Amino acid sequence: MTLRDRAKNCRGSALLTVMWFSAAFSMIAFSLSTTVRTELDRAALNVDSTRAYFLAQGAIEIATKRMMDVESNQGSLSMRGFTRGQRLMTLMLPGGSATVQITGDSGKFNIRNIKPEVLARLLVASGADVSRAVSIASEIDRLRRASRQGVYTSGEFLTRIPSLSLSGASFQQLEELLAVPGMTPGLFYGSFVSDRNNNLVRLEGLFHQLTMYGAGSINVNYASPATFEAAGFLPEEVDRILRMRMAHPISRQDLPNFEVSGQGFQMAFTGNESRFTLWATAQLANGHTRRTVGAKVSGALPRSPLGFRTVRWFDTPI
Repeated sequence: MTLRDRAKNCRGSALLTVMWFSAAFSMIAFSLSTTVRTELDRAALNVDSTRAYFLAQGAIEIATKRMMDVESNQGSLSMRGFTRGQRLMTLMLPGGSATVQITGDSGKFNIRNIKPEVLARLLVASGADVSRAVSIASEIDRLRRASRQGVYTSGEFLTRIPSLSLSGASFQQLEELLAVPGMTPGLFYGSFVSDRNNNLVRLEGLFHQLTMYGAGSINVNYASPATFEAAGFLPEEVDRILRMRMAHPISRQDLPNFEVSGQGFQMAFTGNESRFTLWATAQLANGHTRRTVGAKVSGALPRSPLGFRTVRWFDTPI
């Protein structure tokens, strides 16, 4: 091989090496740019999510203030923006909008005094089979009676519901129901099932149907669909009531023949509206991000500067 041929081979090898290095550096640059772009998108999403979170939080505070102003008869009619029995409130906020769903505790059953047969019907409406529903309702009633009479042993509740055994009282939190034999998260928090058209529909659990307070009649405007089923209403009657109350609060004039009797509880069109559960879904103006938060609030607090107190806060929907 001549010297000229060797020089040509060296130049070819050098060119090939340069090409390989160029390809490698291009892949590294592409990978790095993809990573940077992904991290930038993630950071932007986190920023939007945080903005939507605070919009939803502000919506709950605004809605609660309006509701408590109405309950305390403060403010002008044009500024209140809330009517007793109202279930939805739409708010236009800087940077987005929010929809607040409102449920009063007057539309729920008190876990401390609900009758076992009514509780069993609620469980069936929440997706439990009849035998399981009766078993769970009987066990809850037994625990309530045992706590009142003091006939249970500490070892029994230490293995089932510790807070009951320590306090010697009835249920202190709804979550204690999760320790009852047979209870599942789906029955307590809710689940999704298929309807006749194979569409997923949500069944509300006991968490949305029970409360620790109140003992009067169930408010029609805030009662859950399962409550109407437990009262013996047909599905088409329940749908009619739900559509009607979404448009405006229902009164006796809207349903003059409405009556619930012989079902173990009474239903009315008004109630003690001092405790509410609110769920606010905020959407940014760009329409890309939504965030839902919730709160349980209690009113009728004259010592509070706002007139209400947030009893519990939910960062995610339940």
